[in-house]
Amino acid sequence: MNARDNLKAVLEKIKGAVNDRDKFEQLLQKRLGSAFTEQRKELMRLLGDPPSIGNVPESFWNNGGKAIRKAVTSVFESIYIAQTVQMYEQLRVGVDWALLNRRAIEWASRHAGELIGQLEDTTRKTLSELISRYYTDSWTLDDLTDRLIPLFGEARARTIAITETTMAATQSELATVNWLEADFPQLRFAGVWLTAEDDRVCDICGPRHGKPITDGDYPPAHINCRCIVAWSANFD
Repeated sequence: MNARDNLKAVLEKIKGAVNDRDKFEQLLQKRLGSAFTEQRKELMRLLGDPPSIGNVPESFWNNGGKAIRKAVTSVFESIYIAQTVQMYEQLRVGVDWALLNRRAIEWASRHAGELIGQLEDTTRKTLSELISRYYTDSWTLDDLTDRLIPLFGEARARTIAITETTMAATQSELATVNWLEADFPQLRFAGVWLTAEDDRVCDICGPRHGKPITDGDYPPAHINCRCIVAWSANFD
């Protein structure tokens, strides 16, 4: 049986569930939690008493970005590779490991940089607002510290871990679909949106469950999104 026949035999059986999702989420959460804890301690030291955002040097943000990159990049690579391998194995197509590893490294590095930029923007903005309130609302340093916890706490680490696991898995699958369509010009994939079908499904994703994705928007649709894509394909 040739590669085309192999594909035709299994095209309706492709599953999009994230391989080892719990393991990857827990690892990301743990690593991010550790990085956030160190950042919070250093930030409170730098802010001073009374606190001033002007006391925080640019090196703090640069070092924080490096810590986040170190925490997430290798996990992103692992998720990316795992999802690609899962699709190729289901399709019974051989994996070009050198190419896959290079693409995983490139995507993980690029996306880690995007994530760092988003996190830094949010943190800087929220920090400025909190310090302003320190003065306008007569807070103590303990009050300020308590309100910084959401920025550097386990809840934020968990949210990022869930969202970014979904992101890495989906981006890997989309790239795999593009590679396969390039290798087999008559092959066309289609994705169907699937939710987790539990009581945590939101009003954004619930209506999309089981429907074809035709607008180019794929999971994650929002933070904490756990949706997946079920792929099917046929030859033109």
